[in-house]
Amino acid sequence: MGEEILETDGRYFQKCVHFFNVNRNVELSFIQSGHHVTEPGYQYGPLIRDHYLVHFIKSGKGKLYLHNMVYKVQAGNCFLIYPNQIAYYQADSNDPWEYYWLGISGVMSENIFHNIGFNYKRMVLPFKSSEIYSTIENITEEGIKHETEEGKHDTDEIAIYLQLGSLLRKVLYYLMEDNRSNNEVKYRNPEEDMVTVMGNGKYADRYVNIVAKIIQNSYSQDIRVEQIAEKLNINRSYLSATFKKNTGLSIKEFLISYRIDQSCVLLRDKYRPIAEISSAVGYDDPLYFSRLFKKQVGCSPSEYRNRI
Repeated sequence: MGEEILETDGRYFQKCVHFFNVNRNVELSFIQSGHHVTEPGYQYGPLIRDHYLVHFIKSGKGKLYLHNMVYKVQAGNCFLIYPNQIAYYQADSNDPWEYYWLGISGVMSENIFHNIGFNYKRMVLPFKSSEIYSTIENITEEGIKHETEEGKHDTDEIAIYLQLGSLLRKVLYYLMEDNRSNNEVKYRNPEEDMVTVMGNGKYADRYVNIVAKIIQNSYSQDIRVEQIAEKLNINRSYLSATFKKNTGLSIKEFLISYRIDQSCVLLRDKYRPIAEISSAVGYDDPLYFSRLFKKQVGCSPSEYRNRI
C-alpha cells in the first residue's frame, strides 16, 4: 500500500491514498481514493488503469477525452474510466475542477456500474448526493491513517479492508439511488475530438507521444504493447517501430527505464520496504525487480539506498 499527500498552497491541493497488492478476486475491492482542487488548466493523462476509476465533480468544469471522443464534464457530473481504457482529462482554464475519486476492482464491479447506469457509450452521469464527498473523505483519511500506523498486524489489515469496503459500498449505493430516483436524467453525449490533445508532445509522431505519456502516468499498471495498439487502432509492429525511431528505445526498454527511475526516487525513503516499492512501480515480483534494477543501475536496490 502507498499513499500520497500533496499540498501546494491555500487554493490548490491533492490528498489521496492508493493500495497495492489488493486481492481483486473478490466481489469488490478498494484500490484508491482522493480529493483534488485542481489548478486552472490542470491536465492528467493519457493513462491506462487496471481498475475502474470514477470521479465526482463538486465544482468547476472541464473535458474528458476517451479515444476519439470528448465529453464536457461539469459540477454535478461523475465520469467513469473503465480498466484498460486510454483516458485523458483536463480542467477548464477559468473554472477548474474540484473533484473526489474512487478506484475500484473486483468481480462484481462491472455489473454494479452497469446497474448504476454506466456503459461504454455513457461514460458521464449526473449525481446529487453530497454525502458522497464526506464518505470518500472518510475512506481517504482512514487509508492514510492506517498507512502511517506502526506495528500493524494481520487483524488490523483485515479490519481496515472491511471498514473501507463498507464505506465503498455506501458511495455506490448513493450513486445508484441518485440515478434510480431521477426520472429526468440528462446524459452527457460526447463529441468527436477534433483537437487530438492526447497526442501533443515533444515527439514528431502523435502515437509516440501518447505511448510515452501512458507510460509516465500508468507505469505502476500492467502495460502491454498489444493492448495499447489495439486501443489506438494501430498495428502493433508499426507502433513499436515508430516508437523506437522517435525515442531510440523500444517501448519495453522505455517502460523499464522509467520504472527504474521512479523506483530510485522512492528508495530515498529508507523506511519504505523494497517489496512495496517494487509493486508501486509495476513489478509484483521483488526478485525480478531487483534483477532489473541491478542491470539498469549497476547495484541492487538495497545497495543503492545505502549509497544515498
